Amino acid sequence: MANEISAIADRREQFGYTKQLTHDELAELKNELSEKAIEAKRLKEQLKLYSTQIKGELKPIMAEKDVLIETIKQKAKFVTELCSIVFDQEKQIAEYYSEVTGAIVHTRPLNVDERQTSIKFLKAQGE
Repeated sequence: MANEISAIADRREQFGYTKQLTHDELAELKNELSEKAIEAKRLKEQLKLYSTQIKGELKPIMAEKDVLIETIKQKAKFVTELCSIVFDQEKQIAEYYSEVTGAIVHTRPLNVDERQTSIKFLKAQGE
């Protein structure tokens, strides 16, 4: 029949249209869909596991990055090092000197037990 129609046609060209599927073609497509769904689920599960792993690796890196950003913003960092403390009885302050750099790194008022009352008494006496 196709040959008879093409013999009497005025012209032939490629043309797209919707063609009904046969029962076998439909069954084959459903089978392919099922396989793709199974593969997609397997890959999604792998992605979830990989994502969890990457997030675990990324978390400490991001925390370190945040600390670095804060340090850069403040242009200073918190350190713990050995310091010498000098009590200035006249100014009533304690001065903390870094034993690494020799610079004053902190001052605070003297505590009651750090004050020398005998010096106050002698100054008050004029000696």
